[in-house]
Amino acid sequence: MKGQHNRILGHPHLRQLAGHSSLCSILLNPDLILTDIREDKIWIQEDRTEAGVASELVEMGVPKEAIVLAFHAPYKRPYTGFAVV
Repeated sequence: MKGQHNRILGHPHLRQLAGHSSLCSILLNPDLILTDIREDKIWIQEDRTEAGVASELVEMGVPKEAIVLAFHAPYKRPYTGFAVV
């Protein structure tokens, strides 16, 4: 699991956010969020945070095109405003 955390925090769009300790603690807490990195995109599999980690990532400068809301069915993703795949 530690290797996966390093992979997530090593993502080009997330390296710049390393100083945001609250976001890092959310990303590293599997009880709140389940993320994966595929094809240089952040795939949010599950999000139990109040504000929504995708919104927080966008506010911190991560482009929507780099975030996939994987908890939505593939046919719904084009309507989310985030990456489809």
